[in-house]
Amino acid sequence: MNENYGASVLKEARKTNNMTQQQVADKAGIIIRHYQMFESGERDITNASYRIAMAVIKALGINPDILLYTNESYEFYCEGKPEQARVQHNRPLSEKFGLRLPYRGKDYLLGGVGERKAFFDNCFCIPVNYSDEQIKTACVKIYRDLARRDLSVKIQEYAAKMSVEPLGLKINGARTVLGNCSADKILSFSWRLITGDDDIIDYVVVSALAHIAEPNRTPKFWTLVENILPDYRERQRRLRILQERLKSDDWI
Repeated sequence: MNENYGASVLKEARKTNNMTQQQVADKAGIIIRHYQMFESGERDITNASYRIAMAVIKALGINPDILLYTNESYEFYCEGKPEQARVQHNRPLSEKFGLRLPYRGKDYLLGGVGERKAFFDNCFCIPVNYSDEQIKTACVKIYRDLARRDLSVKIQEYAAKMSVEPLGLKINGARTVLGNCSADKILSFSWRLITGDDDIIDYVVVSALAHIAEPNRTPKFWTLVENILPDYRERQRRLRILQERLKSDDWI
C-alpha cells in the first residue's frame, strides 16, 4: 500500500476543487501548517482527531471512506460513534489503491471505499474487499458507463451540427479502433476512448458521424471533418499516440 495514499487523496481533491492550501485550511478551521503536513504526508490525517479529520474531509468534499481506508487496520471515523473506531478485515488493501487512472485527459485516484458497489465520484471508488480481478472488472464497468454517458452527449451535439442522424450506440473494448460507424448507421466506440482528452474524443466522434454522410474516406469525408474540426490533423496525431499507449496497457 502506498504510504502517501492519504496525502494523495487530499492533494487530488484540493486540485479538483481549485482550492489553495490556505483556502482549505481556512474552510476547515485549522492553521495552514497543519494542513500542509497532512497533504505532504508528514502527518497522517487518519491519526488526527475526529474533529480535525472531518473538518478537512468536509472542506474538500471527500467521501470519508476514500480517505480513511488507508492501511491494513482500516481505521475510520463515523458520525455518532467514538472518536476513533477500528474495524478489522480479513485481507489487506490491494496495492492498486492509490494508483491514478486516466479519464478525459486527467488522472483520477483509484480509492478503496466501504460501499458495496463501485462508482465514480471524482475518484474511481472501489469496495475495499475486492480482489484485484474484481477491481479490474469494476473499473472497466465504470469506464463503460462513463463512455456511454459522455459519448451520448457528444454524439447529440455533433450530429446536430453535421445534420446527420445515427441510429444507435454500442460500447466495446477495442484497443486500436476506438470508433466507427456501420452501414446501418450504428456508432461503435471503445470505452478506452474515454481515457483520452476531449480533443481526441471529439475527433473520433466527428469522424464516426461523418461516415453517415460519406461512408468512405474520400476528400468529401475529410472536408466534413475539417468543417467541424479545422485542426483535425493534430488531433489525428494525438490519437495515434493514445492508440500506442493502449496497446501496451495490460492492466485494463
